[in-house]
Amino acid sequence: MNNTHIYQLLGLARKAKKLDIGSEDVIEEVRKQHCHFVIVTKDASYRTYKTIYNKCNYYNIPIVCWSTKYELANSLGMTEISVVGITDVGFASKIAKLITGED
Repeated sequence: MNNTHIYQLLGLARKAKKLDIGSEDVIEEVRKQHCHFVIVTKDASYRTYKTIYNKCNYYNIPIVCWSTKYELANSLGMTEISVVGITDVGFASKIAKLITGED
């Protein structure tokens, strides 16, 4: 898995305004079923993970636990991020495949 490529794709998704950042924004977009893939960092709080996981599970949206708050935020030019949601099908599909190792 090439993490650098994943971080670059996340940066492109952010510039294209196809990335929701933060629990509240992601939950709102999940409820609207606009998110196609959600990433929660490995070091997110249990409460954050459980809340996001339950919403994604209810609305049948793929979710993965990956990266750390610092690494994810640093790649997007921010200070700390624990949840991102990808709203574009193409970005979501490519990033999901890279993270999960599928071809």
